[in-house]
Amino acid sequence: MHKLWQYLRYLRRAKTKHGVHSPFVFEFVTQVLPYQASEAGTQIEHLRKACLRSPEKVVIEDLGAGYAGLSKPILHKTIAQVARSSARRRKEGELLMRICSHYGPAQVLELGTNLGFSGLYMLAGLATDAQMITIEGAKELSKYAQTQFAAFGHAPKVINAEFGSALQNQIDWDQFKPGLVLLDGNHRRQATLDYFAFLLPHIAEKAIIILDDIYWSEEMTQAWHEIKGHERVKVSLDLFGLGICFLDRPQATEHFTLWWP
Repeated sequence: MHKLWQYLRYLRRAKTKHGVHSPFVFEFVTQVLPYQASEAGTQIEHLRKACLRSPEKVVIEDLGAGYAGLSKPILHKTIAQVARSSARRRKEGELLMRICSHYGPAQVLELGTNLGFSGLYMLAGLATDAQMITIEGAKELSKYAQTQFAAFGHAPKVINAEFGSALQNQIDWDQFKPGLVLLDGNHRRQATLDYFAFLLPHIAEKAIIILDDIYWSEEMTQAWHEIKGHERVKVSLDLFGLGICFLDRPQATEHFTLWWP
């Protein structure tokens, strides 16, 4: 019910390019947001078709919204089930690719590798010398994602650990200053706010932070509103499925809800 109500509100508030007067956001709406089917995307989708046919079983330690910190819920699924239920869809994947291509971050951090589809799309949009670190709490999913990356000739650093532990102990923040961060994998309000607060001193200047499923639950919606209200967030874009924050931009603070059919 929460998500339906929020979608109705989104439909009332969403603007097209004709209702956007910010030059920065108008550039995003006209040059980045429109859907474009890429050759790289077509190749990635061939891989998805193979996953959707795969009966291979994986054990998944759920460290997301279902994890209370006492015991790990253990899920048994096939790769096909994971691909259907939680793998990044092409529309959003292509957008992530265009964001990477347009803004050109030198380093990217992803929280929530899953089967690797978001990572594949982002890697397709990055320069060949760009660096990516992706973190996945489920051991077997992280291993499977590595095979997906290798199939495309990519070798990002894949960390298998709980997000908070990985952020604190397994990344050299003196050498790694991500210009783009994708937060996808823990849909609890406090956890999301904690990751955001931890990352603020470590991200690059003018970094982009993307939150997935901002209307998945009341908790995630609260986290989204608190994050976009932070003083370092100068532009926020609400696409309903994704929330995008541009930090430290030399301009007045602006928040937009954009129509993205």
